[in-house]
Amino acid sequence: MNNLGNLTYLLQIHQQCEFAIFSYGKMRKAAIINYPINGAKFWYYAQSMLNSAANISKFLWSFDDKDKYSEERKEIRKLLGVKNDSPLKNRKVRNCIEHYDERLLAWAKKIKENEVFTDACIGTESSYNEYSFTPFRYYTKDTNTIYYKKYTFKIDEMLNEIVMIKDKCLKILDGYGLKVNGDYMGSY
Repeated sequence: MNNLGNLTYLLQIHQQCEFAIFSYGKMRKAAIINYPINGAKFWYYAQSMLNSAANISKFLWSFDDKDKYSEERKEIRKLLGVKNDSPLKNRKVRNCIEHYDERLLAWAKKIKENEVFTDACIGTESSYNEYSFTPFRYYTKDTNTIYYKKYTFKIDEMLNEIVMIKDKCLKILDGYGLKVNGDYMGSY
């Protein structure tokens, strides 16, 4: 990729980082500051944050063996200092959101007679562990974790990585004289 290609790619990654950070701030506000909790508002922002994290993952990794851009993605990861053990690499984040319909349909085929459906819950880690069944989506306020059935997403780990990537993008872009407007920057 040439410099213009790299810079354009970095701008797009930066944009997704900003979206994730902005959504996270709204998500936390809906869960922590506002009481009673507005569940619809919380899950709207949580899904937006996870979508942006999944988009960042798509920019940095491909899981297609025939990806003709794998070297370019590797170059961008190296430029940003993103390691292979990054919490954003986990494609389960992407799949839980993009294939939620399939997960729901698969579950529906296996419903047991006394099964309970619970979704979009917000509580604590201990209350999550008290369930005798697994909710589809559950957020623990005290550990800042989102569960999608059997998958666990540690939001703090993801957010730290997103902030690091955003800052690195800004530093590189700044080195080329590109300034990102201050009103564009998310906060949490």
